[in-house]
Amino acid sequence: MATLMPNEEVSGIGLDLESHDRMKASLLHMVLTQHEQSVMTAASGTIDLQAALAVFSAKESVYKALNPLVDVFIGLREVEVEISGAGFRVRYVGGKGLELMERGEGHIAWHADFVATLFVLR
Repeated sequence: MATLMPNEEVSGIGLDLESHDRMKASLLHMVLTQHEQSVMTAASGTIDLQAALAVFSAKESVYKALNPLVDVFIGLREVEVEISGAGFRVRYVGGKGLELMERGEGHIAWHADFVATLFVLR
């Protein structure tokens, strides 16, 4: 998969594709921050694995967009994702000074078999 954009418009882009059955309940504590867990359990008392999968994929696309620029490992629990419809925003909660990711915009597309996320850093 490849993407082309003028350099002046985009400084980083990340794409991720995950199979719908990839997320397991045993992985939630490694993927979600405490805040994300509390937000996701507020409505029903449990975490929807498909919603958690979308958050995981979003974090992966953020990493793919940012890592070539900063050459720093970014842990899954250093990024908080807020999904809204077919998009998402991120907040950096780690200690490495990578708040520039908060300028990006995220997009989500669902298919019966997978979820795809795209993160564009302008």
